[in-house]
Amino acid sequence: MQRIPKETSVNLAVDLGGLAMKNPVTTASGTFGAGMEYHDFVDVAALGAVTTKGVSLHGWEGNASPRIAETPSGMLNSIGLQNPGVAHLKEVELPWLASIGATAMVNVSGHSFDEYVAVIEALYHMDKLGLEGALIRAGGSPVAFSLGGLITPEVFDVNFEKAFGDIQGAYPAINREMARLVRARHPQVKWLNREDDLGLEGLRRAKLSYYPDLLLEKYTARKPLD
Repeated sequence: MQRIPKETSVNLAVDLGGLAMKNPVTTASGTFGAGMEYHDFVDVAALGAVTTKGVSLHGWEGNASPRIAETPSGMLNSIGLQNPGVAHLKEVELPWLASIGATAMVNVSGHSFDEYVAVIEALYHMDKLGLEGALIRAGGSPVAFSLGGLITPEVFDVNFEKAFGDIQGAYPAINREMARLVRARHPQVKWLNREDDLGLEGLRRAKLSYYPDLLLEKYTARKPLD
């Protein structure tokens, strides 16, 4: 049951560096996700802002288990900034926050200055990318997602797909669901481009398991030194 905030005539609105907030209350990053799991219990849009869990350019699996330890006064955790990546944030969580009228602040993570810049640029240009995606959840948490877009009216490019490798069947499932989504939205599409497998044995074996129509030859060009 969702708790509805009481109406008040007091104006609690604030301006935080140009970000208009209904009130000065926001969530602590990492404790609230993007608010989707909490919306059944509290009106997320009533918050001044939702500060998202830290998001990186590409998804991070986080630290290996055990990641949580009990103490006499509580608990300690070292999750390792597990997150599905900025593409998932743009495709799923930010549109959902916008649809309920919530304000969002994004916590950006990265291993380098360039990664931070790439995440921020992706967020700034999210409306121009024209990406479409599919998401699979298990127990309320994302376990796999895929993003891509049309190259031509007949070719859909699957830019990348991510899944937790320890969840059996996650990769085949997201591959299948993405293909179904493309067929439903773009019935004229004849081919899915699976992108480069980097020549890695495991990725190549996975790609061949889908029985591709063709594999393009790859070449390396080198410019001679003067």
